Amino acid sequence: MKKNLFLAFLFFFSTKNVAQESYKFIIIPSKFDFLETENQYNLNTLCKLFMEKEGFIVYMDNTILPTEIANNRCNILFLNLVEENNVFTTKIK
Repeated sequence: MKKNLFLAFLFFFSTKNVAQESYKFIIIPSKFDFLETENQYNLNTLCKLFMEKEGFIVYMDNTILPTEIANNRCNILFLNLVEENNVFTTKIK
């Protein structure tokens, strides 16, 4: 039983590390769907700064991408925020 549990944890952490290492580029939209103007409330800039702090190479969607990224879009993450409204609160995920 302990051996199976150990193998499950080993498999989980090994796949998690592989998936995180393969993505190093993030593209952030210049305007999120729920906002009226580009970079309203500096939300896009904040997202870019947070992702760069985590070690990603971040581009905005209106910039010209290097050929390394433009030719191989499989290793790129696209950041999107979703607004969840409630009667009393607004949450962004």
